[in-house]
Amino acid sequence: MQDYNYNFEVQTLLTHFATAFNDVKIKRFDGQKYYKETIKVPFVYAPKSHILADMLGLTDTVKLPIMAVEVKSQGRDNDRVKNKISDIIYKNEDGTYTNLQAVPWNISVQLNVLAKYQEDMDQIIQNFSINTDPYIIVSWREPKSNREIRTEILWDGQISYTYPGQDQTPKEAPFRITATTNFTIKGFIFKANKENSKPICTINTDYVFTDKFYCNYVDMLAYTNNAQTDSYSITGRPVLRYVSPHYLVEGQSPKITLKGYGFGATEAVFVSGSNPNMYPGTEYKPFTGLPSFVAYAVPTFQKSDNVLTFNLPSPSAHGFVDVIAVNSCGYGKLTKDSDRCNRVENPYPIDDPNHYTWTVLQFPYLNGLIVGDLFDPLCIDYTNVQTIYTEGVCDRESSINAIRQIMAQCNISLAELSASM
Repeated sequence: MQDYNYNFEVQTLLTHFATAFNDVKIKRFDGQKYYKETIKVPFVYAPKSHILADMLGLTDTVKLPIMAVEVKSQGRDNDRVKNKISDIIYKNEDGTYTNLQAVPWNISVQLNVLAKYQEDMDQIIQNFSINTDPYIIVSWREPKSNREIRTEILWDGQISYTYPGQDQTPKEAPFRITATTNFTIKGFIFKANKENSKPICTINTDYVFTDKFYCNYVDMLAYTNNAQTDSYSITGRPVLRYVSPHYLVEGQSPKITLKGYGFGATEAVFVSGSNPNMYPGTEYKPFTGLPSFVAYAVPTFQKSDNVLTFNLPSPSAHGFVDVIAVNSCGYGKLTKDSDRCNRVENPYPIDDPNHYTWTVLQFPYLNGLIVGDLFDPLCIDYTNVQTIYTEGVCDRESSINAIRQIMAQCNISLAELSASM
């Protein structure tokens, strides 16, 4: 209730209604039905009672015929109501967004036509009846983004007549015929355009392990009060888990594919080299409260919710390349998010000696993308990996195939291989 929401919507729609009807013309004919003159029917915004009161005043104060409109009621159109989250959102040219929280609003208006002659009345009614059957559309500008919006004005299709002597009009009143009909303007009124709230960047959840469940919350709370509690956090920043390829050749610019989550709102991607000669570095400080970093901006990238791809800028020296993805909640680093130490639990119980010697197997890109000479030292095609050593047993056939693949990719002859042994 504290927000100011008035945008002249009702006034604008009534003006459009009046404009549509304020151009009615009738003709006068003689007794032989020959044309004599054309008369423009005046249109006023006033109740019928006000027009009749003026007719009882000074002579010629109101000249007939005349059309008058008045608002009878207005309110929300329940047939057009949507969920509150189903707003209309426009993207502006400057990249900002306008949220149209529109309330469907019906304005019921009554159109009264007063005429001295039945022939005048018939012409007026036929004029608007043909053009408004079953409705007309008016175009106007909604107040938030100034975009066009079209509104239906629906006619109920019924006209009632009142002749002298059928109402309480005094006998001294001038002779007139009154016709009444109704329209519904199906417009909108708009809520205040609030600034978008800041995104929710972190959700912390605590959960309790229990083997019982109570329908009564108080009983369940008492039972789990001293139970073991754990927590889980969800972040809104990009999280970079996996990357392919991870071994790169100096001077080349391969396509990099990152997998993880939170990529859909990524605003920028950077690369940072462990060797200062790899990329020209610039210090970036994306958000207040977050540490700055020195990196090189990737010109273009493609994103979806779980996949981020880009062509790696060609590194100029050997070393490791960290990838940094940024959105409005912060930034994620490959070297941090690919670390499995805090994500993989020890599979051995505490009373097992292996519990204290077990270590997490890390991805080979824990320190970043590897940039070296020529080819990957193993020259293995990672799209068709073969297992050559498992559970202490060497698969000879797979090993031989891998050696053949290495020799073919690195152009090593059999004689060269033999000479090196």
